[in-house]
Amino acid sequence: MATITTSIGTRSAENVDISSVSGTGPYTVTLASAPTTTNIGDTLTDEAVTPNSYLITGISGSDLTVTDSFGAGTAPSAAGSSQATTIRSYSSITNWEADLDDTGLYTAADDAVGECYNDSAFDEDVDVNGGGTIGLTSTTLSVASGERHDGTAGTGARIVRTGSTINTPTLNANRNPTYIEWIEIDANGQGSGQNFKIGEVGCYGRNLVCHGNNIISAQFGKFMHCAINSHTKFGVLNCICYDFTNTTDFQTDGMFGNQFGVEVLNCTFYGIACTGASANARGLASGGANSNRWQNNVVGGVTANGTAVDYDSNGAGTNDHNASEDGTQSGTGSIQVTISNEFVSTTGGSEDLHLKSGADCIDAGTDLVATPAGVNIDINGSNRDAFTATTWDIGAHQFNLTASIGTTSRDYSTITAWEADLDDTTIYGGGANAVGECYNDSAFDEDIRVDGGTTIGLSHITLTVPIGERHDGTAGTGARIVRSGPGVTSTIDLANTNIDKDFEWLEVDGNGQQINSGRSQFNGFHTGSIFAISNVLGHDIKANIVGAPGIVFVRFFGKAGTHCKNSIFYDADQVFTGAGGSIAGLARSGGDGKFYNVTVHDIVTASSNGNADCVLGADVSGFAAQNVIATDPSVSGGSGTASCFNPSSYITAVVDHNLSSDATASGTGSLTNKAAANQFVSTTGGSEDLHLKSGADAINAGTDLGTTPTGVNIDIDGRDRDAEGDIWDMGADEFVSIGSLVHRLAGEGGGIAGKGGLAGIHGGLAG
Repeated sequence: MATITTSIGTRSAENVDISSVSGTGPYTVTLASAPTTTNIGDTLTDEAVTPNSYLITGISGSDLTVTDSFGAGTAPSAAGSSQATTIRSYSSITNWEADLDDTGLYTAADDAVGECYNDSAFDEDVDVNGGGTIGLTSTTLSVASGERHDGTAGTGARIVRTGSTINTPTLNANRNPTYIEWIEIDANGQGSGQNFKIGEVGCYGRNLVCHGNNIISAQFGKFMHCAINSHTKFGVLNCICYDFTNTTDFQTDGMFGNQFGVEVLNCTFYGIACTGASANARGLASGGANSNRWQNNVVGGVTANGTAVDYDSNGAGTNDHNASEDGTQSGTGSIQVTISNEFVSTTGGSEDLHLKSGADCIDAGTDLVATPAGVNIDINGSNRDAFTATTWDIGAHQFNLTASIGTTSRDYSTITAWEADLDDTTIYGGGANAVGECYNDSAFDEDIRVDGGTTIGLSHITLTVPIGERHDGTAGTGARIVRSGPGVTSTIDLANTNIDKDFEWLEVDGNGQQINSGRSQFNGFHTGSIFAISNVLGHDIKANIVGAPGIVFVRFFGKAGTHCKNSIFYDADQVFTGAGGSIAGLARSGGDGKFYNVTVHDIVTASSNGNADCVLGADVSGFAAQNVIATDPSVSGGSGTASCFNPSSYITAVVDHNLSSDATASGTGSLTNKAAANQFVSTTGGSEDLHLKSGADAINAGTDLGTTPTGVNIDIDGRDRDAEGDIWDMGADEFVSIGSLVHRLAGEGGGIAGKGGLAGIHGGLAG
């Protein structure tokens, strides 16, 4: 009938002063000032001479909503000699469980929720089996929002054992239905043979982090155990389990299901070992004929002196999209992996079993939708099923949450709407990677400030374009922003937050709209973040402003690692005719700002004394320019200077292998006084094509940058210079001769029809 939430923890009592009490139950208790450490589920004691206790069910500023759940029999008192206080309702999980049949707290058909807090570590074994006498509908042992682990040890509410308890589960779900979730269970090298056990049908463990740190002398060696002989479903979802060593000569399992109906979904098992003389070890195992469901699990690091297997199933069931290290995974979509390539860290004592970039488990899972309840919520609290564009991963961690952005049945119709949801707790958990994928359904027309995600604690933000929707390096060929008005800020403002951000593959067309206040097309201006701008196409911006520089394509003032690569920018006009109307194509204003394989062309100012620079840098360690082509800056009506590179010589900065149409390209391997018309397919206004053409000086004149920073080897068309063994060119485009045409046809664009097809093979047939 109702959900009754009570808190479990050891925080010190908070003294409060009651100003007034209203209502007839539930009561509104107004305090003299808002409480600072009090939470829903805590207990209020009033100011009566003999204090009474009340359950806090709501908090709004200085108002508490309380119920007479602890049997006071009267309204809270605001007058008396006692000091009013708030405190956790229970100091231990054991005490919470013992009250599950308390008729003062619960009535038949209630749902009981105990929320643990990370006040200090719990140290207890608990058998959750109460509530049957009173007739609870369900029992949930959980962790309050903001108090949960982040998928690694020691980061949230947890049980840490300090006593040896042979064959006793640390947590046992033993009444139908019971859900135990979000708790870290650390056996801490003690002798408990089970961290988590299900002893009744319809029970689930969800989002648990279980580890043993070398569990010793555990004769009953089953880390997680479902001990039911029933066809009714039960099991574990989105759990991480690791570091379980049994030193006795008994078979050891990471997860064992006795007979029937065990659901093990989106779980990660690692480091299951038996050091006994001849006993076996199994990562995920079942006994006898079964109707188990094993999906989206990854198992590895299973060792034994006897037989060691990642998966051991005896009988039929639903087994698919699992990953193993030893090849024992079965079913559709299952894969064999190298565990060291999958996780952030497997180092003992500092394990981090989140997926890392490049892991084979990424995008390899199957969409389980939302059945059973909670299966879509990953180990960090991210909702895998929030977006139709997200492909599920294998294991407890969802690496990316990918949303589609466009006007044809996409998750969002605008980039602005996607950005506005970056702090939505129903979508993202702390540490999530948010990815927005723009589609070429129609042109976007908006300015975007990417400053969300800080409240929820996102790890990374990426705005990109999926393969097949990307430009081919020329205007109008892929997903794009086309401005129809001047706007009020940078077209893409990467914002002053501490979240690293990537912006890639989108065309940004200023469309000749005049800007009357300073802005950039891409603005990364904060030393707390790494900004990466990759494979973008920016063009046709116009300004009527005073500034130095007044307008730029890319402006950086970023954290070490901030860079722009494999991008093309052209046609920027400063139309202001007065003094001080400078303009730059690429600018490092401070902090880090590095440019690799970038093409910049046609930067113009009409100012009476303003400068026009294709690349405006500084001779500091935070600046680099390599494989950059800069051509045709000009001063159309004044005494300012036009420079491809400013300054034109460097000692501290890394500047080499660049090309300029004037004499300013400096450093090893650089080329000067090279005409733009000799480099590019077309420099005609309105139909620019800044791919290299046959005979260009920039061909084979670059320096091989390898694969650092990530993606520096991928040119404006998606060609992997490193994998293809190319001699690197300068600029965003890696020229491909007719003899190498096959690389374009079979490349990332999806064959002849992809990314412009034959028409997009610049430097090939066109060259």
